[in-house]
Amino acid sequence: MDQPFWDALKDIAAKEETSVSALVGEIDRQRGAMGLSAAIRIRILTYYKSRAETAASK
Repeated sequence: MDQPFWDALKDIAAKEETSVSALVGEIDRQRGAMGLSAAIRIRILTYYKSRAETAASK
C-alpha cells in the first residue's frame, strides 16, 4: 500500500486506541474473500466517510 494509506491506518489506530497491527488483524478477520489491501482501503474510506457525515450533521 502507498504511504498515505499507512498514515491513515496509524491515525485510525491512534483514535481507536489500538495498534496498527491489531487494527489490521481485525480487518483481516472480517474481510471474507476480499483481498486484505482492498479491505484496508475500504475500512479507511468508511472510517473517514463516517466522521465527515457526523461532522456535517452537527
